[in-house]
Amino acid sequence: MLEGTEVLWEAKLSYYDLMVIRISEGEASFNSEIQNDPIDPENCTFNEEWFDFYDDNGKVPPDFSESRFLFIGANDPSLGKTRKSDTSSIIGLALDTKSGYMYVVIASVERRKPDVIIEDAIETSRRLKREYKKPFTKFGVETVQFQAYFKDIMVQRSAEAGEYLPIEEIKSVQNKDVRIQSLQPFVKNGYIKFSKRHKELLKQMSEYPMGAHDDAPDGLEMAVKLARSVTVGTKVDYKSVISRALRFRHGGY
Repeated sequence: MLEGTEVLWEAKLSYYDLMVIRISEGEASFNSEIQNDPIDPENCTFNEEWFDFYDDNGKVPPDFSESRFLFIGANDPSLGKTRKSDTSSIIGLALDTKSGYMYVVIASVERRKPDVIIEDAIETSRRLKREYKKPFTKFGVETVQFQAYFKDIMVQRSAEAGEYLPIEEIKSVQNKDVRIQSLQPFVKNGYIKFSKRHKELLKQMSEYPMGAHDDAPDGLEMAVKLARSVTVGTKVDYKSVISRALRFRHGGY
């Protein structure tokens, strides 16, 4: 795959050296310092140092098949909304109903047509059942403008496939930037746990709002909002955990 790859100054930094710097320093810093990319990390909402990885070196990822975990999904189809919206995102969170933390287990972000988005959402449900023996508890789909029709088609295709996605409409009324900015305390305090496998999600998060795309953080915000609405019997629900934690940081508990 790397055959023919060349760098401008091989004697100073080889391709291998550059990739080591990119991984160790972070992509935003690498782009700014090495590639002279105009995106300055200081102007971005999410600091790369805030990302808490549950699959980092030395860590044992949780067993998401345990009963305390619920899967919450969200889809931002991004059907022609803005110039930044030519990728679609399917985000899957594992909500720990005991601790309140959320783990990003799925972050599918790519360019695809509406039919493919629906197929991928259905396949994601199948994957969860194969790997963890349980489906989504909730699956949110944004329904602004004509995307409501898209949601109806997803319901129909889901039933035809026998997957029966638990689809819930998400009608976003707040400005997108305000919604994505609202994720900052959740990321900074480690309430959301990330995976190093999800390169595109991490890229869009670390570059927001200066990057070319924002559908991944938009989808994550929708999934978080949906997860915060979950209450499971007498178990601690995520919304109460986060609300108490945020109040504590401001001196009230």
